[in-house]
Amino acid sequence: MFLLFALTISTTNVSGESVSYPALKKGVYLTYNVTKPASMAYYAYKGLTLRYWDWRYEVLDVNDTYAKLMVNHTEYINGTPVSSGGYITYINYAGIHWFEVFFDASDINSSIELFISNIVPRGNGTWSMKKIDYYFNNTVLKCINASYRNFADNSYGYFVISIDYGVMIEKVQFRFESYTGNFSVSQLLPIEKMVLKDTNLFSLAKKYPLLLIIAIVVIVAIVVTVYYYRGVRK
Repeated sequence: MFLLFALTISTTNVSGESVSYPALKKGVYLTYNVTKPASMAYYAYKGLTLRYWDWRYEVLDVNDTYAKLMVNHTEYINGTPVSSGGYITYINYAGIHWFEVFFDASDINSSIELFISNIVPRGNGTWSMKKIDYYFNNTVLKCINASYRNFADNSYGYFVISIDYGVMIEKVQFRFESYTGNFSVSQLLPIEKMVLKDTNLFSLAKKYPLLLIIAIVVIVAIVVTVYYYRGVRK
């Protein structure tokens, strides 16, 4: 009976978290910062406008079908913050493979493939995936680096996505620019670099095995106590 009960605890989905989306746990927050592109002077010279955002996601509630998120953001135009705000959104994630920075980790390869195929339409570019170790603070994360080249808009980029947690860690995008004057120049200009800077996801995840061990110890203690008193009464 004890083994059956322990097995039930270890396999049952706990309220306030998702099985297929490990990063969707109630109370989890993810803060992403953007880096001002080094090529900003070039864009200003060309009279181009570069718009990008940084983000903070906080999981307010989650069940088997949807997640309630608080999303805060700051908008930048040509490197200058121009506005900020926030909103609450409900995401019905059941049956989808990815949304925002979250990925279905139950089949992470397919999730990333579907994600990147939306960026590089069939026949308009190339993309590849490889496994890497990514160092986040004192945590080593097993990740997939998915890089792409889009011939249609002459862009290039890559995404680093955690295999175990199904969450984006880093996003970098470039654009190929070329011009002809007295000589020809072709260069990669960074458009955006967004990196996960702060989160409690990994520290929360480490607590779950400990809680399971504590639960099992408590159950064992109860069972032993019950059998002991039964033996004494006999």
